[in-house]
Amino acid sequence: MTTQTIFVSPHLDDAVLSCGGGIARLAHSGELVTVVTLCTADQPVGAPLSPLARRNHRSWAAGDQPFAARREEDLCALLSLGAVAEHVGLLDAIYRRSPAGRPLYANPLGAPASEDLERFLPQVIAALKDSALGAHPDARVFCPAGLAATSTTC
Repeated sequence: MTTQTIFVSPHLDDAVLSCGGGIARLAHSGELVTVVTLCTADQPVGAPLSPLARRNHRSWAAGDQPFAARREEDLCALLSLGAVAEHVGLLDAIYRRSPAGRPLYANPLGAPASEDLERFLPQVIAALKDSALGAHPDARVFCPAGLAATSTTC
């Protein structure tokens, strides 16, 4: 029987950058490898960007809806490693706002906002239940870190 391995990646490219070698090794040894990436959605068109989102958009140089290009890059990278991509479609922290419309994050390395955890965590749990992770409860699961500077090696 073929082993199912799932990498749960917070953002596009976290799994590839943190665990690309491990993903390729597992896939090339015959395991079914799926990378479930959580934050893959663009901010809704016309919604104001936070200062952090504007900064990231400038550095990515991919326009006002950069996640479409980033999703495509992720699909290509994972295909080259022999893995399957599943993009969940949640908003990245740079786009999330309080109920009053205030950006929740001004610093990419800041602690999670308590009000974000209250609203976002249930979304993450529901999305994971609906993903390949929920479909394969016996899968081997890896969770790379969300920041390259603190990522673990797989």
